[in-house]
Amino acid sequence: MTDGLTEKYAYLAQSTPEWTVNLHAVSDLLLVSVYFAISIVIIAAVRRRPLLETRKIAMLFAAFLLMGGVTQLTDLITIWWPIHVEQAVLKTAAGICTLALAAMIFPLIPKVAALPSRYELQQANARLSQEIVAHERTLSELRAVRDNLERRVEERTEDLSRAVRKSKFMARELAHRSKNLLAVVVSMARQTVRSCETVEEFESRLMPRLQSLAAANDELVRNDWRGGDLERLIRSQLEPFLDPHRVTTSGPELLLSADAVQYVGLAIHELATNAAKHGALTGPSGSVRISWSLSDGKGQPERRKGAFRLSWIENSATPATEPAGCGFGHVLLTKLVPAALSGSAELKFLTGGLSWTLEAPTEAVLGTSSAASAPT
Repeated sequence: MTDGLTEKYAYLAQSTPEWTVNLHAVSDLLLVSVYFAISIVIIAAVRRRPLLETRKIAMLFAAFLLMGGVTQLTDLITIWWPIHVEQAVLKTAAGICTLALAAMIFPLIPKVAALPSRYELQQANARLSQEIVAHERTLSELRAVRDNLERRVEERTEDLSRAVRKSKFMARELAHRSKNLLAVVVSMARQTVRSCETVEEFESRLMPRLQSLAAANDELVRNDWRGGDLERLIRSQLEPFLDPHRVTTSGPELLLSADAVQYVGLAIHELATNAAKHGALTGPSGSVRISWSLSDGKGQPERRKGAFRLSWIENSATPATEPAGCGFGHVLLTKLVPAALSGSAELKFLTGGLSWTLEAPTEAVLGTSSAASAPT
């Protein structure tokens, strides 16, 4: 039978035009090349991706292509050399490989059918893009919230730092003022006791002066020890003694320094006490005018930074008489207060009543805010 087949193919080769045989050879050669090339590419790709889920199918498909290329190559060879037995064996192997590939591919058909279409993929991508935009917006809002929280934390930290610095400053200032106040009280007690003959007289003179110091310190506490308002200080010192309708005040709004609050407060207290006991306010028609002002210090080289002036003028039908001795009040008004404020004071006993004038450099009298707004 083999001889019959050989004769048959020999007959066909003789009866077929040469160009047809060549065309068969070229087409088979091209198919062999394509089969081998595709299988080699698949094998190389699978080797580079060892974790590929369809690795077995891919390798089997590569084997199927190789077997197809080999069988096609046997068809090409058979045109000139009849290797029919080998061709049958190779085709049988290719068929087995095809059956195995089909057995593995058929279960994948439902999965392939379940794959989304191109339109569905586009819709899914559009939804994902919208979600990405929403997530980016959320992240932007979260960053803004984070930045705001960080800023608030920094502000709060700065507030706490300022509060700590202020507390330390207040503690130092309180210690300093306490020492100064104690020194003033001791000096006041010593000066007062010299002009007193009994303990009762000493107490009656010292206690109002201590109350005057307390009122001045209340003004300091109200302003965190930075100073005190001059007009409010004057009113607090006059309140225990005078009818407010008989006292007029005039002058700009000024914030005195802490030292000036204490000494000016003591001076006003002494003047008010004297006016209520011996001066203009002993009678029903007397009055007091208190005024203060700031000057730029021009023409006064010793006060180039400006001068503060405070005047107390009594208006009374009874002439003011100078006392025979110099008590604590006289010493306070003419020496202690001007010396403490680096200035000068003038106390006059006139026909219309007592007059007292204090002049001092603004830097020794005014607090920080008032000094900044004073004329230069």
